[in-house]
Amino acid sequence: MVKRLVLFVIIMLCLSACIGNSGQKVGEKPAKETKITIEPMKLTEKEQQMISQTGVEFIEYFKLNGGLKKDDDLVFAVDMYKKGEKEEVLSSDHVFQHRYKDEITSFGVSVSSNSDSNSEIMTILLGLPGGLTSSSIDSKMMGSTYGRNLAKKIQLKKNKPVFLAYWKGTTEDYITGPDKNDDGKFPARLKDSDLAIVYKVTLVDRTE
Repeated sequence: MVKRLVLFVIIMLCLSACIGNSGQKVGEKPAKETKITIEPMKLTEKEQQMISQTGVEFIEYFKLNGGLKKDDDLVFAVDMYKKGEKEEVLSSDHVFQHRYKDEITSFGVSVSSNSDSNSEIMTILLGLPGGLTSSSIDSKMMGSTYGRNLAKKIQLKKNKPVFLAYWKGTTEDYITGPDKNDDGKFPARLKDSDLAIVYKVTLVDRTE
Protein backbone atom coordinates (compact mmCIF):
# COMPACT_ATOMS: atom_id res chain seq x y z
CA MET A 1 0.00 0.00 0.00
CA VAL A 2 2.81 2.42 0.94
CA LYS A 3 4.63 1.67 -2.32
CA ARG A 4 1.46 2.45 -4.28
CA LEU A 5 1.02 5.78 -2.53
CA VAL A 6 4.66 6.70 -3.14
CA LEU A 7 4.22 5.81 -6.81
CA PHE A 8 1.05 7.90 -6.92
CA VAL A 9 2.87 10.95 -5.54
CA ILE A 10 5.61 10.50 -8.16
CA ILE A 11 2.99 10.27 -10.92
CA MET A 12 1.30 13.43 -9.62
CA LEU A 13 4.61 15.29 -9.86
CA CYS A 14 5.13 14.00 -13.39
CA LEU A 15 1.63 15.09 -14.39
CA SER A 16 2.27 18.57 -13.06
CA ALA A 17 5.41 18.77 -15.17
CA CYS A 18 3.59 17.50 -18.26
CA ILE A 19 0.76 19.99 -17.90
CA GLY A 20 3.15 22.88 -17.60
CA ASN A 21 1.87 25.91 -15.71
CA SER A 22 -0.05 23.85 -13.18
CA GLY A 23 0.93 24.53 -9.59
CA GLN A 24 2.71 27.82 -10.36
CA LYS A 25 1.42 31.00 -8.75
CA VAL A 26 0.96 33.80 -11.24
CA GLY A 27 1.11 36.59 -8.66
CA GLU A 28 0.75 37.28 -4.96
CA LYS A 29 -1.39 40.40 -5.34
CA PRO A 30 -5.07 39.86 -4.53
CA ALA A 31 -7.52 40.46 -7.35
CA LYS A 32 -9.70 43.58 -7.26
CA GLU A 33 -12.77 41.40 -7.70
CA THR A 34 -13.21 37.69 -7.03
CA LYS A 35 -13.77 35.67 -10.16
CA ILE A 36 -12.66 32.06 -10.16
CA THR A 37 -13.72 29.10 -12.27
CA ILE A 38 -13.34 25.35 -11.97
CA GLU A 39 -13.69 22.76 -14.71
CA PRO A 40 -12.98 19.04 -15.26
CA MET A 41 -9.66 18.10 -16.81
CA LYS A 42 -9.14 15.58 -19.58
CA LEU A 43 -5.97 13.53 -19.31
CA THR A 44 -3.99 12.42 -22.32
CA GLU A 45 -3.74 8.71 -23.09
CA LYS A 46 -0.20 8.66 -21.70
CA GLU A 47 -1.28 10.34 -18.46
CA GLN A 48 -4.16 7.88 -18.05
CA GLN A 49 -1.74 5.00 -18.56
CA MET A 50 0.57 6.38 -15.86
CA ILE A 51 -2.31 6.66 -13.38
CA SER A 52 -3.52 3.11 -14.12
CA GLN A 53 -0.20 1.75 -12.84
CA THR A 54 -0.58 3.30 -9.37
CA GLY A 55 -3.29 0.95 -8.07
CA VAL A 56 -5.70 3.85 -7.54
CA GLU A 57 -9.29 2.67 -8.02
CA PHE A 58 -10.33 5.97 -9.55
CA ILE A 59 -9.25 9.59 -9.66
CA GLU A 60 -10.72 12.77 -11.11
CA TYR A 61 -8.85 15.99 -11.92
CA PHE A 62 -10.12 19.56 -12.05
CA LYS A 63 -8.57 22.87 -13.08
CA LEU A 64 -8.86 26.27 -11.36
CA ASN A 65 -8.44 29.67 -13.00
CA GLY A 66 -8.99 33.21 -11.78
CA GLY A 67 -8.36 35.40 -8.76
CA LEU A 68 -9.58 36.09 -5.24
CA LYS A 69 -9.98 39.35 -3.38
CA LYS A 70 -7.94 39.83 -0.22
CA ASP A 71 -10.84 38.80 2.03
CA ASP A 72 -11.87 35.68 0.07
CA ASP A 73 -10.59 32.11 0.26
CA LEU A 74 -11.17 28.60 -1.10
CA VAL A 75 -11.83 25.57 1.09
CA PHE A 76 -11.48 22.06 -0.36
CA ALA A 77 -13.10 19.27 1.67
CA VAL A 78 -14.10 15.61 1.56
CA ASP A 79 -17.36 14.69 3.32
CA MET A 80 -18.30 11.13 4.26
CA TYR A 81 -21.84 9.83 4.75
CA LYS A 82 -22.58 6.65 6.71
CA LYS A 83 -26.27 5.82 6.33
CA GLY A 84 -27.11 9.51 6.21
CA GLU A 85 -24.79 10.64 9.00
CA LYS A 86 -22.27 13.19 7.75
CA GLU A 87 -18.72 13.75 8.90
CA GLU A 88 -15.81 15.66 7.40
CA VAL A 89 -12.83 13.45 6.53
CA LEU A 90 -10.38 15.89 4.98
CA SER A 91 -10.25 19.66 4.64
CA SER A 92 -7.74 22.08 3.17
CA ASP A 93 -8.54 24.72 5.83
CA HIS A 94 -7.02 27.61 3.85
CA VAL A 95 -5.12 27.61 0.57
CA PHE A 96 -3.62 31.11 1.13
CA GLN A 97 -3.40 31.85 -2.56
CA HIS A 98 -5.02 34.72 -4.43
CA ARG A 99 -4.42 33.85 -8.07
CA TYR A 100 -4.79 30.62 -10.01
CA LYS A 101 -3.71 29.67 -13.51
CA ASP A 102 -4.46 26.08 -14.56
CA GLU A 103 -4.04 24.93 -10.94
CA ILE A 104 -4.87 21.25 -10.44
CA THR A 105 -7.01 19.73 -7.72
CA SER A 106 -7.87 16.04 -7.61
CA PHE A 107 -9.90 13.45 -5.71
CA GLY A 108 -9.23 9.73 -5.76
CA VAL A 109 -9.72 6.46 -3.91
CA SER A 110 -7.31 3.56 -3.49
CA VAL A 111 -8.45 0.22 -2.03
CA SER A 112 -6.23 -2.53 -0.62
CA SER A 113 -6.69 -5.66 1.52
CA ASN A 114 -6.43 -5.43 5.29
CA SER A 115 -4.49 -8.49 6.44
CA ASP A 116 -5.54 -7.94 10.07
CA SER A 117 -9.27 -8.20 9.47
CA ASN A 118 -11.88 -9.32 6.98
CA SER A 119 -12.08 -5.90 5.39
CA GLU A 120 -10.35 -3.51 3.04
CA ILE A 121 -8.43 -0.32 3.65
CA MET A 122 -9.78 2.57 1.61
CA THR A 123 -7.42 5.50 1.20
CA ILE A 124 -8.95 8.82 0.20
CA LEU A 125 -6.55 10.98 -1.81
CA LEU A 126 -6.98 14.75 -2.00
CA GLY A 127 -4.70 16.68 -4.34
CA LEU A 128 -4.52 20.42 -3.72
CA PRO A 129 -2.59 23.29 -5.30
CA GLY A 130 0.85 22.65 -3.85
CA GLY A 131 0.38 19.27 -2.19
CA LEU A 132 -1.32 15.93 -1.57
CA THR A 133 -3.06 14.70 1.57
CA SER A 134 -4.76 11.40 2.38
CA SER A 135 -6.88 9.60 4.97
CA SER A 136 -7.52 5.86 5.39
CA ILE A 137 -10.59 4.05 6.74
CA ASP A 138 -11.68 0.41 7.09
CA SER A 139 -14.29 -0.61 4.55
CA LYS A 140 -16.49 -3.72 4.30
CA MET A 141 -18.30 -2.75 1.14
CA MET A 142 -19.39 -5.45 -1.33
CA GLY A 143 -19.44 -3.09 -4.29
CA SER A 144 -18.98 0.52 -5.27
CA THR A 145 -19.58 3.12 -7.93
CA TYR A 146 -17.92 6.47 -8.50
CA GLY A 147 -17.60 9.32 -10.92
CA ARG A 148 -17.36 13.00 -11.74
CA ASN A 149 -20.16 15.33 -10.68
CA LEU A 150 -19.12 18.33 -12.76
CA ALA A 151 -19.02 18.21 -16.56
CA LYS A 152 -18.45 21.84 -17.51
CA LYS A 153 -16.68 25.03 -16.46
CA ILE A 154 -18.53 26.99 -13.80
CA GLN A 155 -17.84 30.12 -11.77
CA LEU A 156 -17.71 29.68 -8.00
CA LYS A 157 -20.18 31.67 -5.88
CA LYS A 158 -19.72 32.69 -2.24
CA ASN A 159 -20.72 30.03 0.31
CA LYS A 160 -22.19 27.73 -2.36
CA PRO A 161 -20.22 24.46 -2.42
CA VAL A 162 -19.60 22.76 -5.75
CA PHE A 163 -19.56 18.96 -5.45
CA LEU A 164 -16.92 17.76 -7.87
CA ALA A 165 -16.75 13.96 -7.56
CA TYR A 166 -18.09 11.08 -5.47
CA TRP A 167 -17.55 7.47 -4.39
CA LYS A 168 -20.43 5.32 -3.16
CA GLY A 169 -20.27 1.87 -1.53
CA THR A 170 -22.79 -0.80 -0.52
CA THR A 171 -22.87 -3.84 1.76
CA GLU A 172 -25.38 -5.51 -0.57
CA ASP A 173 -24.68 -7.43 -3.77
CA TYR A 174 -26.12 -4.65 -5.93
CA ILE A 175 -25.72 -0.88 -6.13
CA THR A 176 -27.58 2.02 -7.71
CA GLY A 177 -26.20 5.27 -9.02
CA PRO A 178 -26.26 8.49 -6.97
CA ASP A 179 -28.24 10.64 -9.44
CA LYS A 180 -25.16 12.67 -10.24
CA ASN A 181 -25.39 16.25 -11.47
CA ASP A 182 -23.24 17.66 -14.24
CA ASP A 183 -23.43 21.15 -12.72
CA GLY A 184 -21.89 20.33 -9.33
CA LYS A 185 -25.06 20.14 -7.23
CA PHE A 186 -25.17 17.62 -4.39
CA PRO A 187 -26.04 14.06 -5.54
CA ALA A 188 -29.04 13.51 -3.24
CA ARG A 189 -28.96 9.70 -3.16
CA LEU A 190 -25.55 9.69 -1.52
CA LYS A 191 -27.24 10.27 1.83
CA ASP A 192 -29.01 6.90 1.52
CA SER A 193 -25.78 4.98 0.95
CA ASP A 194 -24.14 2.55 3.35
CA LEU A 195 -21.00 4.60 2.77
CA ALA A 196 -20.47 7.58 0.49
CA ILE A 197 -17.70 10.11 -0.02
CA VAL A 198 -18.01 13.40 -1.89
CA TYR A 199 -15.39 16.01 -2.78
CA LYS A 200 -16.33 19.69 -2.78
CA VAL A 201 -14.86 23.19 -3.09
CA THR A 202 -16.38 26.31 -1.52
CA LEU A 203 -15.64 30.00 -1.97
CA VAL A 204 -15.72 31.56 1.52
CA ASP A 205 -14.71 34.62 3.51
CA ARG A 206 -11.12 34.48 4.67
CA THR A 207 -11.00 34.06 8.45
CA GLU A 208 -7.60 35.58 9.12
